[in-house]
Amino acid sequence: MDKKTEQAVVKLRAIGGGGKAASQLYGITSRLLLSHAHLFVKVDPHEQDDVGGSDMLWLSTKEDDLTEGELIGISPSHEGLWYANHDYANKCGGWPTVWQTPVKSEDEIIELVVAYLADFKRRR
Repeated sequence: MDKKTEQAVVKLRAIGGGGKAASQLYGITSRLLLSHAHLFVKVDPHEQDDVGGSDMLWLSTKEDDLTEGELIGISPSHEGLWYANHDYANKCGGWPTVWQTPVKSEDEIIELVVAYLADFKRRR
């Protein structure tokens, strides 16, 4: 496990995630958590057998009859590029996307997600 992943493990434990889960995150997700773990209430790594699966960074887990909460998804695209989105985790009718990034490099995705979250928190 590299140094950045180890630091992400510590941050994940602080928000209730497990060490094993942190080591299964994409590197980009670990980097985002190093400075912004405080924004998330729960983190779920992508399924290891799902090549294009998303790491899910939960903004809320307020569950009711219609939803399980809302999250930021981080997914690989192609050729080292990434994609991020903000979804509502609805129980019926799919997970509508509220916001999404274009396909970009790791650094650009992190910058876009951080800017979006700052605006998102201001609006709440």
